[in-house]
Amino acid sequence: MDIQNTIIGVVLALICAIPFILFYISKKKQKQTLLNTLNTVAQKHNATITTFEIFNTSIIAIDTVNNLAFYIKNNESTVVNLKETEHCFLNVKHNNKNVIISADICFKHLSNQEGSFNVYDEAQDPPLNGETIFSKKWVNTFNKHIKIAA
Repeated sequence: MDIQNTIIGVVLALICAIPFILFYISKKKQKQTLLNTLNTVAQKHNATITTFEIFNTSIIAIDTVNNLAFYIKNNESTVVNLKETEHCFLNVKHNNKNVIISADICFKHLSNQEGSFNVYDEAQDPPLNGETIFSKKWVNTFNKHIKIAA
């Protein structure tokens, strides 16, 4: 009788644990894919990634030696040369109800062009979950390196 209860308990525990295990494996695979993509993009630019951070389905990184900023989201990569950048800022757009609909890390280049990393877009991304804090941290990091490169 105890063996039957033990077997039933183990089977129920496994049934409850399987979704969490699959979620963990999926997240780990997604992280590895982002890192591989980042390394490929960095190699194309002869860069060495100094610091990076994965947030949701995107990865942001910096090469402090060559002063390059990298951003990969939805398998689309963007690279910004911080040596050619005047400053970096966070552009947050709100709707008429003061709800954030998009957040971009923007770069103003010395040639008056602008580039950006689209961190959050209400139409494409899941509900807002710390993207502005994440963006502000990286804007500060990029601005520090822009000042050093100047």
